[in-house]
Amino acid sequence: MRLWLVLDLPGRLEQQLLVQLGSTYSDIQPSAAPPRTFAEADWKTWWFPGRIYRNPRIRVEFDRQYDAAPELKLKLDLYRPSDSGKGCPVLIQIHGGGWVLGTRRQGAPLLARMASRGWVCFSIEYRLSPEVLMPEHLIDCKRALHWIRSQASEFSIDPDAVFVTGGSAGAHLGLMMALTPNRPEFQPGFEEGQTAIQGFVGLYGVYDLHSAFGKQNSQRSRVRLLDTVLGGTLDSVPERYEMASPFHWPANSLPSCMLVQGGSDTLIPVSEAERMHRRNRNQSPNPQSLLRVPLAEHAFDIFPSLTAQCVLPFVERFLVMRHQTLLQQKI
Repeated sequence: MRLWLVLDLPGRLEQQLLVQLGSTYSDIQPSAAPPRTFAEADWKTWWFPGRIYRNPRIRVEFDRQYDAAPELKLKLDLYRPSDSGKGCPVLIQIHGGGWVLGTRRQGAPLLARMASRGWVCFSIEYRLSPEVLMPEHLIDCKRALHWIRSQASEFSIDPDAVFVTGGSAGAHLGLMMALTPNRPEFQPGFEEGQTAIQGFVGLYGVYDLHSAFGKQNSQRSRVRLLDTVLGGTLDSVPERYEMASPFHWPANSLPSCMLVQGGSDTLIPVSEAERMHRRNRNQSPNPQSLLRVPLAEHAFDIFPSLTAQCVLPFVERFLVMRHQTLLQQKI
């Protein structure tokens, strides 16, 4: 029964996005369609995820160190098409893990998919807590963006077509990037750098940093995690919670965003993404969408599961649609 419901997902998701994004979205086709029958599912890649990296249409370079700052030794993984022209769009992936752990291999199925479509993709590293406190995680992500733009000629990318994706804590950092372009307090040493992005996709994101403290002992594990990441509780460092909360930053210039949330996520309730989407939609002049995925759990896209195979084509289409809109605006 569960597998049947998952394979019924493409039709449900298609309807959601057609209502929200209109006919322009329907004109975009994915590089590989979502499976609609058991026979169409990519069972080999599901059981052997390493096959993703053997795609002849892409080149993958792991553990590339980049000069984010003199004292830092941060790394990224690079996914790009085997045959790429100039001016490729960029996708930056920010891994999840509660700001305290995680790996750049997260998001590999989407990055490989986009690279096979002609995008240059970067899965970036950032320092973790308790080594650093917020907003250092965000600053590191902006450092990576600044460095990537500075290397536009090497990577044959369009520095004005940069999109960001992330899951869980990575979605929080990605949305913060979208909400705080060119803010000097988050760009120490590169205050004049251009850190605006052109679109964002957040999967099962952490957007509400305050709700864990709403009822006494209601979310003890989340309270302890936030204490580690922000250096205190909501009562002891309220200004840091405000600074790190996406709800605090106006969305008046927010680019188009897609929030993706699983209906069976036991870590992040659907209501959190719904409130974030509502706020963004009411403030931003750019199209905003929310994709509710029945039965999907937290981190469903880390491996090429059946759910990921059903959902990622819709993320791909959203990114391609936003890039095409961007190109049309430049004409």
